[in-house]
Amino acid sequence: MSGVIAGTFIISALNNGMVLINLNSWIQNIVLGIVLVLAVGFDCYQKKKQAN
Repeated sequence: MSGVIAGTFIISALNNGMVLINLNSWIQNIVLGIVLVLAVGFDCYQKKKQAN
């Protein structure tokens, strides 16, 4: 549960920062998508590492 809350705060802070520096909305979506893919990949890696 704490990971979900931390992830929400990180995504919100990243989104607000990109709005403040006035990035195009499609670039914001790309950056958020990359962050989400990396987070899922890291989570899968951690779970696989724990299973061994």
